[in-house]
Amino acid sequence: MPAHPAPHRPTALVIGGSVTGLFVAAALTGSADVTVVERDVLPDGPRPRRGVPQNRHTHLMWSGGVRALDRLTPGLVDDATASGARPVRVMADMVSRAMADMVPRAPDEIRFRRFTATGHRNLVCFGDLLDSVVRRRVLADPRVTLRQDTTAIGPTGDDRRVTGVRVRSGGEEHTLTADLVVDAAGRGSRTPR
Repeated sequence: MPAHPAPHRPTALVIGGSVTGLFVAAALTGSADVTVVERDVLPDGPRPRRGVPQNRHTHLMWSGGVRALDRLTPGLVDDATASGARPVRVMADMVSRAMADMVPRAPDEIRFRRFTATGHRNLVCFGDLLDSVVRRRVLADPRVTLRQDTTAIGPTGDDRRVTGVRVRSGGEEHTLTADLVVDAAGRGSRTPR
């Protein structure tokens, strides 16, 4: 037996396995073991999922967001690009145009010329692809556990502190405890109730 017991590693619960919930989990792994509680069964790969209809649309992430993704989950942008996302340099790899009603005294439209140098590197892909890459990378971390097909019923604790979440899984209810609880469930959150 060691002379000094190992220090307690804090625990965190994140309600919601969306991109937001997964990035919260990634941010917390430096200081806690994280359990993500997700109501649905998440797809294995870039497929549509219930509750995220806009993921079928093309997403464009501006350069600041691209840098933030790579800082929070190193290698994510390269992984997304290898999976089919497109890195584009604004105004160097794209042509922009303004319609006549947007620019006074313009002909039918104005096409902005391409520039050879730009500081912006954007990422373009379908939301389902980005969601899949984020999920794969974050859930590969051994400090993150996913409890899918599990519904968060409500917080536990008292008027001073939330100590966990009451959940339903497989028709049974039980309580998951944690040092920190983050609600990233979005519009479907039950926390206000």
